[in-house]
Amino acid sequence: MRDIPSPVLVTGASTGIGRATVRALVGRGVDTVASVRGDADAQGLLDELGEQHLTVLQFDITESDAVTERISSLDALGAIVNNAGTAVPGPLEYLDPADLRWQLEVNTVGHVVATQAALPLLREHGEGARIVNIGSMAGRVSGRMVGAYSMSKFAMAAFSDALGQELEPFGIGVALIEPGAIDTEIWETSTARSRDMLAAMPEEVHERYGEMVEDTLKVGARSARLAISPERVVKVIIDVLTARHLRPRNLVGIDAKAAGLVARLPTELRTPILKQVL
Repeated sequence: MRDIPSPVLVTGASTGIGRATVRALVGRGVDTVASVRGDADAQGLLDELGEQHLTVLQFDITESDAVTERISSLDALGAIVNNAGTAVPGPLEYLDPADLRWQLEVNTVGHVVATQAALPLLREHGEGARIVNIGSMAGRVSGRMVGAYSMSKFAMAAFSDALGQELEPFGIGVALIEPGAIDTEIWETSTARSRDMLAAMPEEVHERYGEMVEDTLKVGARSARLAISPERVVKVIIDVLTARHLRPRNLVGIDAKAAGLVARLPTELRTPILKQVL
């Protein structure tokens, strides 16, 4: 085990994994930079954790120029945790291209831009700098009604794998963390969005996909019983930041580890299983 390379930038720090990570790092006395979008989120973090070890940056992860400008303004950086994320549900046949682009911008492209902006500072830090990418078990297997989300997480996995190979000669470690269901707001928001989206769609969509949507929501409700706390994921993030020898991929949670096994099966065996669990 080694010291955490600092400062550590955590994106998407207003709630869930991001906020829990910031809380854990500041609690350890690690200089931490938290990115959020709104004034209220920024002030809430400062009110809770103080300013001694915390700096807050405000930007929308989809606004590339702002992301680059804010991160480039930092004096130093030892690690970045690419965490910001959202979930766009629904049948791919009727998915608005604008919604798909937004899904990919938030979950993948924004993290590529943030990493590009952070790399000059990580190089200055030297050997031992870290890039931690938050993926998902949905980057191993994809199911009904979560196609867009899964596309973004498969892309995040490819980004992490390729980046790790490219940066290995320079001593910058890259690791992907792939949680299963987590007890955060993202899936509650996604469920509400699914119902709103279905309600706003033409009757033919209800006829074709209504039952499938309801089945998927029921499966999601069952999966929620396996949901782990954000703090379980934070523990793995801390392990990655302090490890002398990195594991490029890290599944977290029973369901995620099961998904890793299912992903190895032939498609004709994998698909029937996924219909029951995704």
